[in-house]
Amino acid sequence: MEFKDIYDQHEARVKKFVRALVRDEWAADDLVQETFISVQKNLARLRDPSRLSAWVFKIAYNHCRDHFRQANQLSKKEQALDEIRSRHLPVVYGFRATMTRRWFMQPTSADRFKADASV
Repeated sequence: MEFKDIYDQHEARVKKFVRALVRDEWAADDLVQETFISVQKNLARLRDPSRLSAWVFKIAYNHCRDHFRQANQLSKKEQALDEIRSRHLPVVYGFRATMTRRWFMQPTSADRFKADASV
């Protein structure tokens, strides 16, 4: 079976399935695209053509699972960074917090260039 035929037969249902799992249209579109890239790369490995639909949906499910794993890892990293920030930047407006805020609020050279160009 040709990849184009597989894509035409399964794309709408896979997209609906992935959107139901992810609940984010942009992420779902990316995951559907990744799914069909995987299908195209591994089409020669399909052992039982009668199980094509199950195989395509399993690939889509695996991509969704990987998406959630990556999101969970990012969330854990963000929590760790927040913990580090809270330890090193006091909640009270002390010297370190004030100096850090001033440093972050300084305009960059790109910002200065934009301001000069708009005049």
